[in-house]
Amino acid sequence: SVHIYEVLLDQHILYMDDFSRMRIRFSHRLAYAYIKCGQYDLAWKVEKPMIKEMKNKKRLDARFIADLQYYFLSLRFVDKNRASYELSFFLSELMEEQGECGYLYAWGFSMAAHYHCFLQDYESAVSCCRKALAIFESDSDTLPSVLGQHYMLMGKPCDLTGGFNGAIRYYGKAAALYRTLYGKVSSIYCSSLSALARSYQKYGAASLSVYVFEMLSSLYGKLYAPYNTIQVANTQSLGDAYIAAGDYKQAMQTYL
Repeated sequence: SVHIYEVLLDQHILYMDDFSRMRIRFSHRLAYAYIKCGQYDLAWKVEKPMIKEMKNKKRLDARFIADLQYYFLSLRFVDKNRASYELSFFLSELMEEQGECGYLYAWGFSMAAHYHCFLQDYESAVSCCRKALAIFESDSDTLPSVLGQHYMLMGKPCDLTGGFNGAIRYYGKAAALYRTLYGKVSSIYCSSLSALARSYQKYGAASLSVYVFEMLSSLYGKLYAPYNTIQVANTQSLGDAYIAAGDYKQAMQTYL
């Protein structure tokens, strides 16, 4: 994939505008491929001019800028102190440019939440995600899908730090939003339900966990072919939920 993107980028530079959106996409994917191969210096060489250019773009590309900056930070994952410095600098820069309610500033905190999850600093991740959500929820132009994404992001560190109420709240909000946007028979809605069910089970709400896993069994039957790996995994989870609820007979029937 690295060679393919190198060729595509070279051809695009040769025949197209210097910073067309397609060139930025090719550069982004090439840098990501370099990162996966451990070639961080080459990734940064490709990414740096794109970040500089995209910072001059309008609000429409805010998410794209945040993505670029996120992958820039991933170059620094091998050096946590350096990554933390770059992150702080980037957020202060965004605040100066857009203020505390800026849309891109919110994406900066979203990126920071991902980064802190990577470091397993879940309290900081919750703090960053809460700041991002406060901006997104107050902005009438925020896409509902963006809110759903951040509800899921917020649920993860809450879950991992023992914040049962927070995890259930945000996974539940994501599920309700995804159901409205995409309908019940959709993989993204099912993913949010699965996270919700696992949180119920983890914190001892066995009957609720069983209820949601049973719902998922029905939905997965409509989404996927029989014996799909996702269905198999959900069946295992449903059996475990029955055991947690003390219904051993039903658990046995489920496993069989």
